Amino acid sequence: MGMISMITSGKDGVGKTTVSILAADSMETIGKRVLVIELDTGLRSLDVMSGAYGSTVYDIFDVLSGRCSPEQAIIHAPTPRKEIYVLAAPYKNERVQGEQFVKLVTALGEQFDHVIIDAANHAGALVAASAVSMNAIVVATPDPLSVRDARITADRLRDLSVPNIRLLINRVVPTRIRMGLIPNLDYCIDNVGVRLIGVVPEMDEIALAAAAGRPLPRKSGCRHVFDNIVQRIYGNEVPLAVE
Repeated sequence: MGMISMITSGKDGVGKTTVSILAADSMETIGKRVLVIELDTGLRSLDVMSGAYGSTVYDIFDVLSGRCSPEQAIIHAPTPRKEIYVLAAPYKNERVQGEQFVKLVTALGEQFDHVIIDAANHAGALVAASAVSMNAIVVATPDPLSVRDARITADRLRDLSVPNIRLLINRVVPTRIRMGLIPNLDYCIDNVGVRLIGVVPEMDEIALAAAAGRPLPRKSGCRHVFDNIVQRIYGNEVPLAVE
């Protein structure tokens, strides 16, 4: 049985899908076969960020409703990705049926080394993902609204008995922190109330990789950040690697 991880957030637009696919890249580097499942109904973006745009015919809800098999809906991300697969969300809003989702993901966990669930905080996605996830990462940006919403989400995950909840602070600009324009990282950690797993800088390189549907360059500093986050997901004690 592979590991099943949920990556979620308190509010939309903080970069959880970007984190999901770039973390998958780092997992592939250490020999993992990875499936990323998108549960953000009506706001599909995983197909673009993985490079699979135009290849998706079916989505997660086609599978759950029996309109197709999982094999028909799961897309192999294109080269240079080799062992990354994606299962996209639908364009229309649909509600996740928890029991069906748990059965599906449990079965897929037998086929992949790691299943990442990119779960929105709405439409039952958080509840469904919580029922099957072995750990969770809450993505937030260092602004008071995002931090507050991340705390609410972390509290919900605790109520849903999700183990090993961690915080990832995304889009960090150190100069803004030094100027007092946004809170410092200690404020974010203390107010969300969960352990930190990573800090991702605001870099054009990351935005361009996501927009182009390609991995970060293997030797880039940003890639090193995600490599270390993945090592920490697997329980290894490595630095945060904030570039």
